[in-house]
Parts: sequence; C-alpha cells; structure tokens
Amino acid sequence: MFIVDSSVELQDALRQSLDDLQLARCVGSASTQAQAQDWLQANAQGWDVLVVEPELRPGNGLALLELCRDRAPGQSLLVLTHHATDAMRQYCLAQGADAVFDKSSQLVAFLSQLGQLKQAQVASR
Repeated sequence: MFIVDSSVELQDALRQSLDDLQLARCVGSASTQAQAQDWLQANAQGWDVLVVEPELRPGNGLALLELCRDRAPGQSLLVLTHHATDAMRQYCLAQGADAVFDKSSQLVAFLSQLGQLKQAQVASR
C-alpha cells in the first residue's frame, strides 16, 4: 500500500493500524502531490492499494486519480477524505477510484474494504 495524505501523523497512524491488523504492508507514503507523482511514476507496479486524500498541501490528490487511471489489474485506488460529499464521491468514482471513504465516519468500512482486497489478493496467488 502507498498512502498519500498531507498529515504525516495520519500516515503514521494508518500505517501502524494496518500493521497491527495485518491488513496491508505500507511500501511508502507522500505528503504532497509532487512527491506522490514522483513515487508513482517510478513505481508503477510497486503497489497494490493506493490510498489518496484529495486535499493536499501543496497540490491536489485528485490529480493522482488521472495519473493512475490506467493502473494494472489488481491495483486498487481508495480515496480517504474528510469531505466525502456526494459530489466528491461521484467525481472520484468517475475518475477511476474504486471507493471513497469518509475519515470521520467510515473507517470501519475502509478497513473492511482492505480486508476484502487482501483476501482477493491471497486467493489470486
């Protein structure tokens, strides 16, 4: 998993939770659009799950949706935001996101999605 969020604290908390729950192994993270783009372009096949926050400082996580539109089969793009409005959900899904979750009210659903992705990945190997 690669995590893109402007909050380093959230990146660390998410990484620790995922490790504790054995849901995913974090291969890296970025706080800005530029950092994320550089990593994703250098590691196009280096991730199975990309978690993106649309609001980055500086930059815009939504631009990463376009960058990853032609990702490999088996790579999932999840949006995790505090602003999961209907309009934001529709936009992200139309741009290729697999799912959109609200950070404050849908963390259980987010973790459940990661569990399903992990099971599907194990089954395909």
